[in-house]
Amino acid sequence: RARVLAEMEAADIDVLVVADDIGQSFSDQWQSQIWEFSSSITKWTGNQASMMEVEMGELPGLIRGRPPVWKSIERDAINVYGTAIRQLKRSAS
Repeated sequence: RARVLAEMEAADIDVLVVADDIGQSFSDQWQSQIWEFSSSITKWTGNQASMMEVEMGELPGLIRGRPPVWKSIERDAINVYGTAIRQLKRSAS
């Protein structure tokens, strides 16, 4: 995770994707969708997208550890789909 967090700090567009199901993030279909979304962001904006994939169970540790990228997510997040980051934070705390 440290490498992913460091990459996100340097990327133009950071995307946090939270998988609901344990193991969902390891499926071929999930990985394909993440890759396609990342590629689409680059095509739409001309900026590189850095994807951070976590499972719901990993959120409490991220919230407690508060790495620099998490502070950025809390401050700048724009919810595109699903549960808003503030709600995730409340439920994971």
